[in-house]
Amino acid sequence: MSQQFQINPILQQLGDADSDFRFMALNDLYALVTSTSNTIPSDSGSTTSRLIDGVVKALDDTNGEVQNLAVKCLAPLSLKIKDLQLRDLFGKLTELISSSNDPSIPATALRLVIASLSRFGASATAGSATALQTAQQSIHHVVIPKLLTILAPGAPTKSGQGVSIDVVDILIEVLKSFGDTIDPGDLEKLQPALLSLIENEKASSVVKKRAVTALASLGIYASDSLLSRTVSHMTMVFLSSHISPNMQRLLVSIAGALSRSTPKRFGPYLKTLAPFVITLVDGHDLERDDDDSEPQTEQDEVREAALAALESFLAHCPVEMKDFTNEVISAGLLYLKYDPNYVEEEEDEEMGGTQADDDEEDDADNLDDEEFEDEGGLSDDDDISWKVRRGAAKLLSTVISTRAEDLLKETLYREVAPSLVKRFSEREENVRLEVLATATTLIRKTRDLAYSSSGPSKRAVAAQKRRRGSDISMYEQEKSSMAPPNQPSASHALQKLSPQLAKSSAKLLRNPSLNTRQTTVDLLSALITALPDPNDTLKTVLPPAVSIVAANDGASAAPASAAASGSAAASSSSLRIEALKFLSIAFVEGGDEALKPSLNDIVKAVAGAALDKFYKISGQALTTASELLTLLAPEIALEDVSSFKTLYDSIVSKIQQNDADLEVRERAIEAMGSLLTVTSGTEYLDQESRTRAFTLLLERLRNETTRLTTVRSIEKLAHEAQPNDLSPAWVKDVISELGAQLRKANRALRGSSLVTLRALVLNPNVQPTLSAGTADELVTVLTPLLSSSDLHLCGPALQILSVLVSGGIVLKPEVITGISSLGQNPLTGGPLEALLGLIRSATARGQGNDILVQYLNLGVNGNTVVVAKVIGTILATGADHKQLLKLSLGSFVDEIQTSTVDKQKALALMVLGEAALNGHGEFSLGPDIFIKQLRSKSDDVPLAAATALGLAGVGNPQQFVPAIIKEFAASVTPKNQYLLLHSYKEILQHSVQKPENISEFGGEIWNHLITAAKHEESKSIAAECVGRLAIIDPRAYIPGLQQQLGDPDPAVRGVVISGLRYTLTDTTGSFDAFLQPVVTELLVAMLNDPNLDNRKLALTTLNSAAHSKAGLVKANLSSLLPLVYQETIIKPELIREVQMGPFKHKVDDGLELRKTAYDTLFTIIEAAYARMNPAQVYDRIIAGLGDEHEVQIICNLMLGKLVVIGKDDVIKRLDSIAEKYKVTLSIKAKENAVKQELEKMSELNRSILRTTLTIQAHVGAGANHEQGWLGFYEWAKQNHGSELSSLEKEEAKAAKGVGN
Repeated sequence: MSQQFQINPILQQLGDADSDFRFMALNDLYALVTSTSNTIPSDSGSTTSRLIDGVVKALDDTNGEVQNLAVKCLAPLSLKIKDLQLRDLFGKLTELISSSNDPSIPATALRLVIASLSRFGASATAGSATALQTAQQSIHHVVIPKLLTILAPGAPTKSGQGVSIDVVDILIEVLKSFGDTIDPGDLEKLQPALLSLIENEKASSVVKKRAVTALASLGIYASDSLLSRTVSHMTMVFLSSHISPNMQRLLVSIAGALSRSTPKRFGPYLKTLAPFVITLVDGHDLERDDDDSEPQTEQDEVREAALAALESFLAHCPVEMKDFTNEVISAGLLYLKYDPNYVEEEEDEEMGGTQADDDEEDDADNLDDEEFEDEGGLSDDDDISWKVRRGAAKLLSTVISTRAEDLLKETLYREVAPSLVKRFSEREENVRLEVLATATTLIRKTRDLAYSSSGPSKRAVAAQKRRRGSDISMYEQEKSSMAPPNQPSASHALQKLSPQLAKSSAKLLRNPSLNTRQTTVDLLSALITALPDPNDTLKTVLPPAVSIVAANDGASAAPASAAASGSAAASSSSLRIEALKFLSIAFVEGGDEALKPSLNDIVKAVAGAALDKFYKISGQALTTASELLTLLAPEIALEDVSSFKTLYDSIVSKIQQNDADLEVRERAIEAMGSLLTVTSGTEYLDQESRTRAFTLLLERLRNETTRLTTVRSIEKLAHEAQPNDLSPAWVKDVISELGAQLRKANRALRGSSLVTLRALVLNPNVQPTLSAGTADELVTVLTPLLSSSDLHLCGPALQILSVLVSGGIVLKPEVITGISSLGQNPLTGGPLEALLGLIRSATARGQGNDILVQYLNLGVNGNTVVVAKVIGTILATGADHKQLLKLSLGSFVDEIQTSTVDKQKALALMVLGEAALNGHGEFSLGPDIFIKQLRSKSDDVPLAAATALGLAGVGNPQQFVPAIIKEFAASVTPKNQYLLLHSYKEILQHSVQKPENISEFGGEIWNHLITAAKHEESKSIAAECVGRLAIIDPRAYIPGLQQQLGDPDPAVRGVVISGLRYTLTDTTGSFDAFLQPVVTELLVAMLNDPNLDNRKLALTTLNSAAHSKAGLVKANLSSLLPLVYQETIIKPELIREVQMGPFKHKVDDGLELRKTAYDTLFTIIEAAYARMNPAQVYDRIIAGLGDEHEVQIICNLMLGKLVVIGKDDVIKRLDSIAEKYKVTLSIKAKENAVKQELEKMSELNRSILRTTLTIQAHVGAGANHEQGWLGFYEWAKQNHGSELSSLEKEEAKAAKGVGN
């Protein structure tokens, strides 16, 4: 009843003559209906009806503020009223639209009500579902009939001005929110109504534009026949001989909008429609325009729309537009230079700065603003030709993005690139920026495709080598190795064009427009990473770029230029930051001959920027200083060592500045670490300065806020420290501080501190500074880390102890106890190798007996493999160093022959094998002692004997391998063969570096492996052995792999497929040379295998190849990707129904295959996205977002990666992604759902929300035109706000490295 008492005063005041009382009543009502705790009383329908009447009446109030507040109230009110009253509300609003003096007010209210009901319905509660159903019925019975009446040709309106834009906006909202529920008959009626509105000459241009949007939204839900009729109607109008320019513009706008809204269904019609659009920009009408002195505004609008439509066709329907590529490029090039109001003297002179004339170059150095000032003075107010040129630039950019791989070799650099460079002198700012952006896209595509075979790491290595010297022959060799064989001409063409690019860009860097300069810097950053030899380019562009960093080019005095631009305004600060980033790239890519002339200016500019008050400039300058110090060869500075002191002063100033931003201080600490590292062992920095710097680092290490950054800086210094550089006192203090951090809860800090300690101890130049007390302190803090519960920390701790033991430290009992505890659990990889290294060091120093006793006591209670390796290593090392140990090999031989405990026998066998593997000098046993134990009835002994037999065979293959071969040939049971495969495995695994050990036995081993492949229990280990054998002798066994792929037995083919996967890891380039010619043929044959399990193995193999040997598969992705895409499709024939008690359950046998296919696709995206067709990739990803839980999570991971490496492609699909996400997040768990189902749903929802945050963070303002995504993001914040907030905190916490 309390709500009833609240509503009664509101009803009274709504009818008051005083507008203030009406406003206050609506304000109270808004507070009531937006409160989650309040509901409208349901006991009295008349009260609610009176409330609705009062608010609707307020929409036509004479007071504007009352009207606005009434609009604001209706949306939340509609969510709290009964179903019949909701229908009544729709009726009242539609009637008011026709009768009101200002129909925009009730139209806006109706649109907001429809939108709010759509969002409310997505919450999928019982009440919202009922409201949603009522809203759908009301739209069908009330809203759409009213809209059809208003949209009907000749329908009277109260204003007499035709259809209002607000009415069209209502229809757009109806289609967006309830389009999938609209009756097909209504869609059939709406389509001709919209077309009539678009063709109505009396309708305003704004209304027609919104009608085009509405028609595109309708196309999403239209039937195929309705869409076909729409296209047919457009075609007939195109063919009309009396079509006006305005109608041409509208038709091409419709075509472009439909290609964006429903690309799959609209794409096939482009064969008919694209030629009509292309004829509008083929240039045939330009001569007629030349004869007419009047501005061709209408025709220019048609051209702009046609170019935009072609861009949309290319972006969303690239396959269908492939046949029109040449015509599209011709149109783009023609209108890129379309400027009827500007007469050029000569085409060559158009590009000031591209001539080789020395005088012109001198003029460029003293460029004033006359070429760029008063840009609007040459153009009429009616001249919109600049929009045509901008559209042409955007069109060419889309051509480059979608067809670069096909066109880079010839068309793009022969025709497009020179035209873009010439247009760098464009007089209109907006067009110039678009031209620069298009050129940047071309350069980046060239870089991505031309160097994708070598990968970024090889590129970086080559760049570093290039810096170290300017020997021409060496550089030419590197350059030829970097250019992949299938894309040689693109990078060479870019290199040929680079002088023009450099001179033109240098001129633009002096342009008064901040936007132009910042976009040019972005272009240059891409250019120098793409060029095989960027040195000449850097010589030209470095001086003006350094001037920007130094802020002596008038950057801060030209904000008006930026404001004049229509694009996102740059600032002097952002320009300097981008210029600093460019310098960082230049230090990596450039050679000495390019950097040396500008070095002093660079140092002064960077040092000055580091002292800037704006923290972003200062932080980036310090990062650039680190790059300069780390990557630039110190020899360059020999002529003027004061450069180091200049940087030193700036860095110290920021480290000591306590009021500076934390990020700036951290960057300063990193820069100081780089400076001390580079100058270590030199006289570039005086001793007093170095001492002060070390003191500052120690102070920062003791400060909690800067500790982690300081630890990482000291690690860098510790790796490179030269003799006598670090004082014993400083090292002692640092080790004490680092040791204290090993007890902290911050896992990132613990790990970094331990890695830094390892770097200090392992550096032979630092070891003399370690006193006995410091070493003892280290042992004390490391002892608690000797635990298998955290192997990430245990491995480095063991390595440090190994060095300390070699230096004479005696292991204390508690340390030996910690070492022995490691034998209780499995160890592999780095931690195991570190443990064995410590064992060798301790045994060599006479401390092996203590450890041996501990492991003997552990015995069979520990992990057999680890215990055996440790004891075997002690025995072998003790024998090598003539150490007297408490046990000998004979003791273990006796154990094998006399013990009745199987586990003890197994351990003894493994110890003998490990001792033989480690080269025990007294090992003289033959294979018989091991072979005899293969026949044991125990579960443990035979496998241990087989493994030990293989280990022993590594050291004496001539004696052991023939015995193994003989035993395998005599074996009649699969079990015996399985055991002997373990012997083969150990021999092959340890013979990769010594292939001569088994070269004479390889053929017999191969035959045995193929035989064993037919047994299920032997398939896995046989596959590994096959791979190892192929690695040892690829010339002999890769053809064998090809041959066995044709075996009729699927088990044999499966082993061969898995065997190839083993060859793709831990192999060198020499093996790749054998694999390169046949790898594609092998993979294609595998992926076409008729057996489902084998295809899954083949996808896993391709995944491994893309991850480990990307260069082998990148060139042939066109053959492999269609087979991967095929396996991501749900196949109904693999879904079967099984009976589980009284219930029937569907089992998808193809799910695991699809998961593997999507995993493989993810790996290929990471390795070679530049070579993939984005349309095909996103087609499968978006399909995967509607697949099973596991597949959806993989697709989310892919989107998180793609938004980083290909943001523009993601933006184009945001609405489709949002639709899938909203459907999944709206699913509610069943009442009888079990815990596992709830956990899976929670995991999937968190994955979607995490990806949503990642996408939104990267696309930002780029998603402003994707209404579907924006609506979904707002909906997600409303319905999953707490989860989003929690994920944001988790991401922030992870970024800081906080955690246990």
